[in-house]
Amino acid sequence: MLVTFDGDSYSVKTGDTVIEAATQALDPSKSPKTLDSKVTAGPNKGAVLLGIYEIRGDRLTVCFDPEGKERPTAFKADAGTRTLVVHNRVKK
Repeated sequence: MLVTFDGDSYSVKTGDTVIEAATQALDPSKSPKTLDSKVTAGPNKGAVLLGIYEIRGDRLTVCFDPEGKERPTAFKADAGTRTLVVHNRVKK
């Protein structure tokens, strides 16, 4: 799986198949930093995911509510409540 960021959007692919795509609004002035992702492609198309993010070096950590009901306040995901994802930058 490969996540590619381009400006205010991202896409998630497996091979040449797009699994999900979205546009994002980031607010780095908040603590923790927040993001709102509007899904534009994939099974969750139309959903707005409320999340938080952290960048440390080449690692991006994102935690969000997959149902878009409540923004997480910490980077933890109890079973069935939130999604926690860690991305590592791939050097070209």
